[in-house]
Amino acid sequence: MKYPLLLVIAFSLMSFTNTKASAINQITELNLLKGNYGSALVNLTINEDQTFSYSDKTTQLTVSGTWIYTKGKIILTSESDVKFHDKWTVSKDSKSIKSRKGLAFYRLCMRE
Repeated sequence: MKYPLLLVIAFSLMSFTNTKASAINQITELNLLKGNYGSALVNLTINEDQTFSYSDKTTQLTVSGTWIYTKGKIILTSESDVKFHDKWTVSKDSKSIKSRKGLAFYRLCMRE
């Protein structure tokens, strides 16, 4: 008899989570993502209008398209059929991003 009552109380408490605060955190996090990330060989520019520009000098590759942010990752989509690093994980401080494709590992820091 105690367990059903305990479950009802637990579910009712979870319904009062603060979604407004999480929405504000999401907007703040998105503002921190926009900018220019790069190294001597790889450059990724994240624009405010949710477009991106990616260039890799090792393979002479230049790609542009749109991006979305979900669960700590930036997902790049392009109409090009070229394979490139299209999934980037954002660091906790939002100052660097990292990606892995096969045996190629990249970590790009935000340029000031």
